[in-house]
Amino acid sequence: MKSIFEELGGTYTLGEDSMLCPNLTIEATDRRLIGRWGRMHKVYLEEVHPILYLQLILNGTLYKHLADVE
Repeated sequence: MKSIFEELGGTYTLGEDSMLCPNLTIEATDRRLIGRWGRMHKVYLEEVHPILYLQLILNGTLYKHLADVE
């Protein structure tokens, strides 16, 4: 019986302690600097729009959004 992870194309690696560890990867991110205005916008999102802030974090687009604000 396959797990949902395996049905979606995920694979496992056998670790030293005989446990199966999922092979996870992180997408390459855009390496732009976030300056003063980006940091101020982040604080604004945290305080005034916490739901949007959490959505950006969960989507992995927060730092791209902050770099675009710059």
